[in-house]
Parts: sequence; structure tokens; C-alpha cells
Amino acid sequence: MTTTVSLCACADYGAATVQAAVDACFAELGGLDAFVQPGDRVLLKPNLLMPAKPEQAITTHPEVLRAVIRAVKAVGGVPCVGDSPAATPLRVTAKRAGLLAVVEAEGATLADMGGGPRIRSERVAGQRDFEVAQAVLDADVVINLPKLKTHALTYVTIAQKNLFGVVPGLQKGRWHMVAQTPEHFAGLLADLYASIVDHPDGPRQLLHLVDGVVALGGNGPGTGGTPHPLGALLAGADAVAVDRVACAVAGLDADRAPLLRISGERGLGEHRLEAITLTGTPLSELQGSPMQPPKGRESSPSLQAAMWSSARMRNLVLDRPNIHREPCVACGHCERICPAEAIHTDTALGAARVDYTRCIRCYCCAEICPHAAIGKSDLPPIGKLLTAKGARRAVPLGVAGLGVGVALALGLYMAADQASPPRAGDATAPPPPAAARDGRGPPPPGGPPATAPTPEQPELAKPRPPQAGVPTPGAGQPARSAAVHALPLARAEDQLLRWDATGNDQHLERAAEAATRLVRQGERHDYPRFLLAFIRQLQGRDEEAQALLAETHPSRGHIWARFLAPGAEHALPYLAANVQQACADSGDKLGGICQAREPAEAPSDYQAYRQASWPPHSRDRLRAWGVPDSSVSAFFGRLGIEPGMTVADIGAGEGWFAVPLAQHLAGGTLHAVELDPGLVETLAFAAEHHGLDRLRAVQGQPASIGLAPASIDAAFACEVLRQVYASPQAERDPQHVARFLGSIATAVKSGGRLLVIEHTDPARHPQAVPSAQLIQDIQAAGFASVDCALSLSTSMQLLCFEKRAD
Repeated sequence: MTTTVSLCACADYGAATVQAAVDACFAELGGLDAFVQPGDRVLLKPNLLMPAKPEQAITTHPEVLRAVIRAVKAVGGVPCVGDSPAATPLRVTAKRAGLLAVVEAEGATLADMGGGPRIRSERVAGQRDFEVAQAVLDADVVINLPKLKTHALTYVTIAQKNLFGVVPGLQKGRWHMVAQTPEHFAGLLADLYASIVDHPDGPRQLLHLVDGVVALGGNGPGTGGTPHPLGALLAGADAVAVDRVACAVAGLDADRAPLLRISGERGLGEHRLEAITLTGTPLSELQGSPMQPPKGRESSPSLQAAMWSSARMRNLVLDRPNIHREPCVACGHCERICPAEAIHTDTALGAARVDYTRCIRCYCCAEICPHAAIGKSDLPPIGKLLTAKGARRAVPLGVAGLGVGVALALGLYMAADQASPPRAGDATAPPPPAAARDGRGPPPPGGPPATAPTPEQPELAKPRPPQAGVPTPGAGQPARSAAVHALPLARAEDQLLRWDATGNDQHLERAAEAATRLVRQGERHDYPRFLLAFIRQLQGRDEEAQALLAETHPSRGHIWARFLAPGAEHALPYLAANVQQACADSGDKLGGICQAREPAEAPSDYQAYRQASWPPHSRDRLRAWGVPDSSVSAFFGRLGIEPGMTVADIGAGEGWFAVPLAQHLAGGTLHAVELDPGLVETLAFAAEHHGLDRLRAVQGQPASIGLAPASIDAAFACEVLRQVYASPQAERDPQHVARFLGSIATAVKSGGRLLVIEHTDPARHPQAVPSAQLIQDIQAAGFASVDCALSLSTSMQLLCFEKRAD
């Protein structure tokens, strides 16, 4: 591996300017033909963190990708482009970032970044291996195209960190849970880099070209960062050396980047600037104003490990993600991506909330927030004292404080020694023995009578497994503030894989204990219950598994329950996919459980499973609401929505009803209206995935659904109007709800229908709008109430209206 890094000035993103700079960078390394041979399959791996526009400097710029594609084709290579974005489909992300248009215009293709084999290197520090996209191992050459950015967790994200994108789907979140401190996560990234470089069947060449024309400083790598013009491109075959030089160009302190140090110490590359050969534009000519670094932690690795040891310690000494209410639109992106499940959307507040007892400070939420609503707090006062600078300042104060403390202690001791013993009946008399205070012993003389014995507390060290048909203790209750979040979950998955590899039932028992621990402690999310049900299935305890699954409900809105039906047939394949795709990789054990069910092959990531589960999810919702015939087409048909109509799904979300409703309309048109731009793109992707040309994703506004007057035959609003009533706009403007309902009435044709499904009992659902008020407001907007052909369960109400003649 060469330690040569080429640098080239590039003043702007003009096509000719970028092409010349890219060609010059490759020429300084001996030409691209030294890496790519005619006919080679070349995977170009840009940074596609989120659907961001090029001018936001969050993703690799389209002109950089265009120049590299043309350079690859010039030497006879066959280019394809691939990445695994954090929360949105590749095609949707590439389209918004401007890369999809370049791929199509240049005749390249998008690679399938689904799951592939597990790889590891002998140089890894631990016994872990990584699932990587098959496209990476199928390529002859991988050209890594990172964006030069700062990072709230790892200080910088450049060449090595950009390769984390070859890990598909949900695996990224799991690795954040396994390696929570910056030091541990940096070691994990170094292991991944070593595994890719050392794999015998992997790419023959690995080349890196960094987009530093406009970098991202501050609290990157997402919308919290600030674009910073650097005017530079860097290239090299040694990712460690490239990252080190990039830090020098940006004026960043490389000593604060743990990944650079760890990779250099393990011999994965050269991290000493003086040992790297620089060619092309002199470094001094590219070093301008330094980039703003992220608010970071300067403490030692051992102190960092102590900081992460408990939730209380983290809250005392570490910075934290801050959600700013004004830009937050409660879109739910942060809730879906959070690996610790520490974020939930508060519709009454109109913003997201963070449970800091669960938050692991990975800042995935800040990375993917499309509205720049998540920032980073300052270090708490104790945290500042624990930094190197704070410690230097605190030493003199500490010595002085110690002397004062010793003097006070001696004084109190001498005063206590001279005090007279208290008399009976004084307020200072010692308290009665503990046995008398807690009611288990005789009362003190003259005291109150003994109370009933206190029941023994259940032992949590070895929880009992749940019994069939008996609710699990704490199930469905809010999580306790001291609930253990990451460790039991990671341990359960790890022990499950160990059992699959060895057949030792002791590992299966340990997996069950770890999962049961979360369930018994009142874990408020559904995934631990699903995982425990999966383990019970493996143990042959089917009734207990079904009892556990029955405690979850697909309408809860949590990521695990939203697209999994309350039955093992749907749950088990996905659970196995989350446990490092064990269904696909195992033969006789986990694989046997999955292969006996449909779908037989475990999905590779969340996006693929979600795309396949849109229609089943809708049926599950209808079944949960007590609809006798849970067929989506039959449901809408009985409500007067027929094929050929033009219908609006207001607040379509991710398309749970939009997809089957569009399928039901056949030759008609469905307008899927959504306020959040990211969900609008997801809906567009859903239409493309299912081949629904007549499903139109529509960008709505807070007070309008954005459709032309008299353009739809019917409107459908499921669990969305209460969010309008509870929105910040409604709090500020008393006419906001009336304007929103009026926009629906304007869009519906005379005689057309409005179908509303809502919680209408505030006693059971505090955020619900009372039925009488909801009906009155909708009637005031121009609708008349009509009888519905169906009624739902007591927890939900179906309201039907007809547009009055103008």
C-alpha cells in the first residue's frame, strides 16, 4: 500500500473545473489505469447520508461523481454507484442529492446494496465480523468518494468512516449499540476497514478521492453542520493517510480523531503526516481558514469508558443531542433511526423528545434530521472539569478545596465529640430501629401500631420465563428511568448467534434471560418482546411465544410493531434478519425456523422488508380495529370508494394505506398528501416500487392539503386530524383548523365523501379530539354527516361525511 496522497486545487463545482482536478489527482498517483483495468467492475461509493441537496455539503457533489464516472469509462472500467443511506431508500436519496440524474445521464447503474456475506480480518481487535453489501465483494475496484466533514461522535468523517456505508440496513444501528463510546466505535470502524482490505475475495483495489471543494464543519455530518469552502480534492490508496492529510488541509486537530490513531497503531495505514508523500498542489496553498470543529470531548479513552458506564454518568458529564422545537416538525425520522430507541414523537408538543436515560450519544438523529432541528449541547460543568483543559484548571482549586474540607471535617468531629447525649423525647433522639420503622418488628414504645408486612420484592437477577396466557410483569408499562437499554439487547442477540453456531442450549437460555430482563423491567418498546417470542419459538414453547406476541399491537406506531403483524409468521423472519441475518446464513437451527414459514428468505434490510409489508400492515390495522372483512379493497368499497375514482389520502405517512388504496383504485388516481418532504419522497419511492403510476406523492402545507379545487371524489384521513388540532400552528392561530378543513372541502367535489378515522375519547386517549367537536368543525367546513356502512372497535371511530352542494 502506497502512502502517497495527491492534492489538487478545485475552486468550484463547475463541470470542467472538477473534471480537470479529478484527472490531475489520479495522474499524480500514476493514472487511473494503474488501478482500473479494461472490463473491471468499479463500485463508486459516495457519501449519501440523507436526501440532502448538493449545496448543503452533506453528500458527495454530483459533479465529483460525474468526473469519476467519466474517468473510469475512459480507462475501460464499468462503473456502478452504491451506498446504504441511513433512513431512506438509495434511489430516493440519490435523486434528491442530484446523483441519480448523473448516474442515468452517464450510463452508469445503481448497485444493489443489500446484504451479503460476513467478513472479518485477522487484524481485528475483537472476535467480530461484519455483514457487507454483496456489491462491494463483487467489484474488482472500489473507489470511495467521501465528503470531508466533521462528525459529532468521531470528530471527522472522511475515507474510513465513509466505508461504514457498505454495512447494509439495520446492522448500522446494532453496531452503534455494541460500540457506544467514540473510542470503541473508532475501533469498530478500523476493524471494518481491515476486513474489507484483507478479504481474499474482495476488491482488488481500493482507491479514495475526497470531495473537499466545499466541506462541512461544525456539528456535522448532517444538517447541524456548516458548509466551509476548502477548494481541494485529495486522492490516495491509503485511507488512513488520506484522512490525515484531509485534517491538515481543513486545519483540524488530527489527535482528536480516535480512528486515525487506532488505525495507525494497528498498521492499517500511515497516520503520521511527516511520513506521507504529498504530490500535486502544495499543502500550504490549500490551507486557508481552518474549519470549525465539532463540540467534542477531549478526555482520555479510559475516562470516556467511565462516562458511558451508566445513564446517570452520561447525563452528568457528556454533551447531548438537543431538539429545537421551532424547526422540528415531528416528522419521525429521528425516532426511526435511533438505535437506542431513546426518541419518541410528541404530537401534542409538535416535536420530538429524547429520553436521556437511554440516549447513547451516537448522534444518528442529528445526522439524518432533514430540518436541522437537532443540535449538540455544551458539556455540563462536571464534564468540562473532566477534560484535559478543565483538569488543569481544577487542580489548584481541588487542592485548596481539599484543605478546607479536611479542616471542616476535623471541626465537626471535635464538636460532635463534646456534644451532650440527647434526652428522651428530644427532636434529636435517634430514630427507631429499621425493623420497627418498616413495620416488620414491634413498634417503639408509645409509637404507632405496626403496619401490614411489606411484600417481598421480586428477584430480577434470574427472572422467571413468562407463562402461557399470563401477561408478562411490566409489559406495556412505561420504561423505568433506570431501565437497562443497550447491553441486554446486544447480549441476547450475541448469545442467540452463539447458540446457532455451537448448538449449546446454554447460550439459548442466556439469550432468553437477557431478553426477559428487558420485558420484565417494563421495557416500553415492542422489539424485546418480539425477540423473546422468537427465542420461545426456538425452545419449542409456541404458546408462550404467541402470548408474548399478543401483547404487542401493530397500531402502536413503534418501528418494530408498525410493519410486523401480531403473529409469528411475520415476526420470526424479520427478527432473524435483525439478528445479523441469521435466517439466511444458518442451516439447521435459526434457518430451519425461518424456512418453514413465509417468506422463507429473510429480508436483507428494513427498507426491503417495509416495501413488502405495506399491504399486510394495512390488513393488520383493519383487523385490530375489528373490521369483519380485513380486505383493504372490501373496506374501501363498502365506504363508497370505487376503482376509477380520484382520492386523497391525507397524512399518508409512509404509505401504509396509500399503497393498497392505490391498488384498489385500479385506473383511478390516489394523491398521497404529506407535510414532511422526506416522507413525500418515500411515498414516491413506494409508488415506483409497486409500479403504481397513478399514486402521486403530494407536498402539503400546514394549513392546506395542496390540491386543486373540486379535483377529488373522496378524501381519507386516518389518525391525522388530531395532529392538526394539537399542532403548534393551531396553538398560535385559532383559525388554523378551520382553514385546514376548508382546504379539504375545497378539493372535494360536490357530493364527494370525506372518511375520517380517529380516537375520539379523551378519557382513553388524552390527545383525542372529542367526537362532537370534530363533527361540528367538519360540518362547518361544508360537509354533512352521513351513515357509515361499517363501525370500528371501541378504541377508534369511523366518521363519514358528504360534501354539500355549493
